[in-house]
Amino acid sequence: MRPIDNKKMICSDTNGFTAAPTIDDFSDCTAECPPRAPPGPQAKVVQASYSAPEVLPVGTTAKQLQDDPTYKGAKRKALATTLNVSPEDVDVVHSLLFGPKVLTRFEIAAKNQGTADALVTKLGDPQTSASLKTETNKAMTEATWPQDSAFKNAPPTMEQPIIFTPVVVQAPTPFPVPTPDETGTTMNDTMDPNGTDENNTNNTEADGAQGAQAIISICVVASVAAAWV
Repeated sequence: MRPIDNKKMICSDTNGFTAAPTIDDFSDCTAECPPRAPPGPQAKVVQASYSAPEVLPVGTTAKQLQDDPTYKGAKRKALATTLNVSPEDVDVVHSLLFGPKVLTRFEIAAKNQGTADALVTKLGDPQTSASLKTETNKAMTEATWPQDSAFKNAPPTMEQPIIFTPVVVQAPTPFPVPTPDETGTTMNDTMDPNGTDENNTNNTEADGAQGAQAIISICVVASVAAAWV
């Protein structure tokens, strides 16, 4: 790691950075960043499943259902339309075959507990089951099936499903961004094709004449501390 001196830092406001900081935004470390802003509503995930008879080509396997992105995409689109959410918030986890019936497990991202509760209520509405049947069959019919799909000539059709009681869980916490202290290296430490540490090889006082560089690390939740080298 290169030596650090003449420390500089930049702090965001309570809403985080609204634009990428520039060199001119950095100032001397005369004070710490302000306290962390109060956390907002915590994101949730609604986990649910439904079971319904589906008309599938003879010989269809659970693996074909699971591996066919068009099939899963159609179900994802149908769920999003039925529940009035973005398709990006819906994940069709898996589809399992039980005789003529298919069990479809899915998850929906919710920005907070109130949104999750509204989705749970919607999933418990009997009309949602009928709407899901309509939207699923429509999505299957309108889908563009690839040539090698088992459903190209006969898109699946679904009867009215039974939607099982959903559960709400905490959304996974994003993996933390490593800091120089955690990794032992910084964004300025690079290796040349021969495996030589270019920074250590060329680390002389003359480097300063080539321009200022910054080592960036996380300061509380949405603030960045940087050091000139």
